[in-house]
Amino acid sequence: MTQVEFQERLREHYDKLPVNQRHIADYISEHYERVPFLSVQELSEATAVSVASIVRFAQRIGFKGYSELKDEVSHHLRNRMKQSDAFPLASHSGGDESIFLTVANQDIQNINDTLRLNNPELIAKAVSIINQTSHIYTVGLGVSFLLAQILAYQLRQIGVYAHVLRNDDSTFLEQSIYFHEGDSLITFSFPPYSKDTLYVAEQASEKKMKVIAITDRHSAPILPFADVALLVRSQNMLFTNSFSAISVLINGLVTECARKNISQAKVTLETIQTIAAKEGKLLNNGK
Repeated sequence: MTQVEFQERLREHYDKLPVNQRHIADYISEHYERVPFLSVQELSEATAVSVASIVRFAQRIGFKGYSELKDEVSHHLRNRMKQSDAFPLASHSGGDESIFLTVANQDIQNINDTLRLNNPELIAKAVSIINQTSHIYTVGLGVSFLLAQILAYQLRQIGVYAHVLRNDDSTFLEQSIYFHEGDSLITFSFPPYSKDTLYVAEQASEKKMKVIAITDRHSAPILPFADVALLVRSQNMLFTNSFSAISVLINGLVTECARKNISQAKVTLETIQTIAAKEGKLLNNGK
């Protein structure tokens, strides 16, 4: 069982779990690599949940007990370690690392984890939704707004009609009045989760729009409204979310959308360049 499959199993059972067992699911989801090294007593202390509840949690999601769950995670991690990292710098173990190298290694780990969390079938499903939609809305607050803006821009560059929701002269909910069945919404939702983003996702779901959630965990509050959930690791040394893995995911989605509809992407790009040239916005030969 891969980490993606394990996380999917957690998601399938999450809504039916008691509150205390959801704490266990959240902890394991966020500290997957630590599970093989945690005894049931240590996990109990880390989650403030009883040993008996941990055993019941493991049984509820399909294992005989915590030992079998732990063995399954250990087996997957051993197999994963035999494979070369997508980015070898992540295994660098220098003595006096500069802060720059430390940050780079963190972002590389974020990218590697994100690659493992999103299998090709999941990406293909998101791409299919985007390419079959008449109008894409993107939404996010704070740093997530910048990401939503970038995604909308890149989608327009390949011929996808995309529009970012702005929380300035009108609220997200006011703008959701114009949602229609057949449209789709792509949300960026990372801690601290915004209620406004959740509300607009709920509105989209009620109007039978497809919702793609880009978020950080299977227990994220946006997931009940999502048709597709793409998980991204955004660990950072600062108090904000890191952009690196999210940028990779955005570029990957847009590139695959263009590849699936290359003729539309090519025509759109040529049209944009022609308009820019007519308006004198392009430099010729570096002049």
